[in-house]
Amino acid sequence: REGSWTFWRPDGTKRMAGTFLNDERHGSFSMFSLMGELISKANWSKGRLHGEQERFFASGKRKSIFTWVAGQQTGPAVLYREAPDHEAEREPGAPLPMRRTLHEEGAYNNGRRTGIWMEYHPSGEIKATGPYLEDERNGLWRFHTADGSDEAKGEYTADEQSGAWVGYHP
Repeated sequence: REGSWTFWRPDGTKRMAGTFLNDERHGSFSMFSLMGELISKANWSKGRLHGEQERFFASGKRKSIFTWVAGQQTGPAVLYREAPDHEAEREPGAPLPMRRTLHEEGAYNNGRRTGIWMEYHPSGEIKATGPYLEDERNGLWRFHTADGSDEAKGEYTADEQSGAWVGYHP
């Protein structure tokens, strides 16, 4: 394969489209759902993911952004969640609109979580924050309630709670 290609399902819906160089994915490549919606868009170089990869919810809103270097997940990562927005105005009988909120953000190095990560409650308040080392929680982690109040803090070693922990009560 060489140049631009589009792949179709037996029912006639588009499955994926992208560019090939020497029979390897090279350049932008997109994947589509059974309903024809864009579900993933990524950059490739010589058959390996390289650059930004985006995934999308059925609503079309961005679900995640990952960074790749020569086939290894390396660099910033942002993940979102989507849920019905019960507070949104809508016409009687209309479906609930979907609300997208930040779920997690941090970074990867060679496919492993590294550095400071933040997790969020559906309300947008910070749920937890702390460091990862080689894909395991290591160091001081802080946890918060959905209203943003302190809930607990303590150390992790090799993904296990260690030492004294402090819990906060309202």
